[in-house]
Formats: sequence, structure tokens, C-alpha cells
Amino acid sequence: MNRLILLFCLILVASSVSAQKKLPCLNLTAVDNPSIAYTQRGDRCEGFYQSPVSAESLSLVSLLYGRLDFDGHHNDSIQIVAPQIKTQQVHIQAVGIPLRTYYRLDAWIQPGEKLTWPLNVIDKMQLRLTDIGLLGQPVAEAKFYTPLMVGDQAIAPLNMILRSSVDVQTLLWRRSEMNERQCAQHKGEWQNIEPVWGDYFFSGEAILLSLPDQADNFCIEFAAQTKGSGSWLKLAMGILLKE
Repeated sequence: MNRLILLFCLILVASSVSAQKKLPCLNLTAVDNPSIAYTQRGDRCEGFYQSPVSAESLSLVSLLYGRLDFDGHHNDSIQIVAPQIKTQQVHIQAVGIPLRTYYRLDAWIQPGEKLTWPLNVIDKMQLRLTDIGLLGQPVAEAKFYTPLMVGDQAIAPLNMILRSSVDVQTLLWRRSEMNERQCAQHKGEWQNIEPVWGDYFFSGEAILLSLPDQADNFCIEFAAQTKGSGSWLKLAMGILLKE
């Protein structure tokens, strides 16, 4: 009888494991330590990975209402929502902001759902939440981004964080309207983002652009002149604030 009970329990465990939904984790080369390696962890793919040297680039690394700046070591987990998307699945991404911080999280939430993000993996590496960027992309419209929000807090100013892989001496941005998911031909005037420290942005720096009065979908462009060579890095995207 005991053997039958044990066999039954093993079958239940095996069924539970096989029933876990396989997620489309990215094809990254995970680090060797399995406790922190990028892999599927329940309802998300998360961990640290190895990366080859990349070319010069300007990237969006966070689009968030408010900031991810509280002390994660006093919280076992936090909840992430995509408040502006009501009818489609959203791909949530978390990335390490400083250069050579090869951390990644990928998760997919249904309309109205929240992602409960346990902080045990980043705690093991003593990674600060301020070193992590959060991005959301509607799965059915993956060429666009939509801002995320921590928990049920009130809508705060929209904060974008950029990162350059090289030092940048000039960083410009301009906004345009979006109509029927198309960027308007008329562009706004170029505006300058001033460095917080010194006279240029250093490689890997979190470059903040706060846009407090945005209510409609819009397009935004960035142009960064690299320090030394003077070449220009370009970046453009559409932001969905309503469906």
C-alpha cells in the first residue's frame, strides 16, 4: 500500500512539472551558476547571462511611470502592471542598466493581470533596483512600447531611461504625434538633454528623460553624438499610452 501511495505521489509531481507552461525564453548563454542563471522560473524567464562585446549603440532601457528606486532588500517581491493596455498580452522585460550587468527578465501578462516579481535572484547578486530598467511591449504590436508601473500607485510622471554603449557629448530628442499607429510627418523641434555630471554622458550611464504631461500616443526620436569620433547614433520608437 505504501508503495502505491508513493507511486501515486510521484505521478502527481511529474504531471505538475509537465503541465508547467513552457515560455519563449530568449536564446541567451546563461552563466554557469544555476541559482542565478537565465532560465524559466515559474511564470517568467529570469537570471544572468554571458554576452559578447557589442557595437556602439543607443538603447531604451526603461519606460516607467515613476521610478524603481525603493530598497528591494526590504521586499520579497514587487508587482508590475501595464496600466494602459486593456485588451492584449504584454511582454514585460527587465534589463541591467550599467554596462556588463548581464541581467534579464522576460514575462508575459494577460490584460488586467499583474506580474509578481520575486527579488531573490537579484538579491543573490546584490543588484540594486535602481540598476534595473523595465520595459513593456504589447505582444500584438511589438514594434511599440507601453509604460509599466510598480503596484497600484497613482500615475506618476512618465520616465524614459536611455543608455549609450559609448561616451556621448550631445544628446537630442524630439517628439511627434501618432495617428492610427503612424508617426506624423511633422516633427517637433530638437531639444537637448544636459548631462547631470560633467560635460558629457559616460558609457553605461542611465540617462533620464522625464515627460510629465503625456496623455496620447506619440513617437519620439533621439540622436546622440559620440565623444571623440563625432559619429551619430539614432534611436526612434512609438509609445502607446492608450489603445
